[in-house]
Amino acid sequence: MKRDSQNKTEGNVRKSVHKVLAFLNMEVDALVRKNKHGLAENYRSSGRSLQSYLITLHKKDISLHKVTEEFLMGYQQWLINRGVKRNTQAFYMRNLHAVYTGDSPLASARLPMCRPVSHIPRSVLSHPN
Repeated sequence: MKRDSQNKTEGNVRKSVHKVLAFLNMEVDALVRKNKHGLAENYRSSGRSLQSYLITLHKKDISLHKVTEEFLMGYQQWLINRGVKRNTQAFYMRNLHAVYTGDSPLASARLPMCRPVSHIPRSVLSHPN
């Protein structure tokens, strides 16, 4: 019985790893356990912003494979429309980029095959706002 419960839990963890916010929250938890509180808070802040954007799309979370350049451009436009300054936009995008490209301490171990976005959209860095 214990083995069935463990397999079910592991399956849920694997499933949640394929969702953006769930994965980001797992990253934050792991960073806190490693006493990397500053980086954890940066990721948490980016996650809150992304979660607000997802709410406008009537979604709680999305699959990692749905995070495309087009999705990120929509997120960036949403940030611009809300009056978020360019530096803050870049902050959010850099944190999300770090998680996707494996620049975060845990992403490379969890997402070796899933890197749907390989760069920060250039417009995030050049938008005059």
